[in-house]
Amino acid sequence: MEWLDDGVQFDYGRIEGTEAGWWHFYTANVSVKRALLERSGGFDARRFPYLYEDLDLAYRLSHDGFRLRYDPDARAEHLIAPTLAQWRARMPVLARAERAFVAQHPELPPYFHDRFAALLARPASRGLTGRLQRAIPLGVPWLGPRAWVSAKERAAREVAQAYLTAW
Repeated sequence: MEWLDDGVQFDYGRIEGTEAGWWHFYTANVSVKRALLERSGGFDARRFPYLYEDLDLAYRLSHDGFRLRYDPDARAEHLIAPTLAQWRARMPVLARAERAFVAQHPELPPYFHDRFAALLARPASRGLTGRLQRAIPLGVPWLGPRAWVSAKERAAREVAQAYLTAW
């Protein structure tokens, strides 16, 4: 979940203040008035049957004055036990959804495509600390943060190629 919370599935850590921006519209943890949904036409399940349907809705809502407010003290649990194998299998679906999204909104850059392409263009780190991450808590001075960064990069590299191949 650490890797998923770093801009893959959620990205709460990069929200500054209480204005989140439409790109943080995660339908797993959001509430919208029904009238606003109806006025926007709701989710576009025809173009975006899975993934990106929430971002498409939020982007359209933002053109109608929608502002996404963030409360850092609010708590919710997303009860899933994700694995890298599940995310690797999900990457082709995500790639197709993002392609459809940028085709519908060509003024917006492809987030995952650009992120994964940049990642794979860099040489891979040796990743020794990342392999030790399970035994090294994040709070261990100096070594903990290095281990977690390395582990997150390894996870991203494991799914990035599947994504880019499907793009």
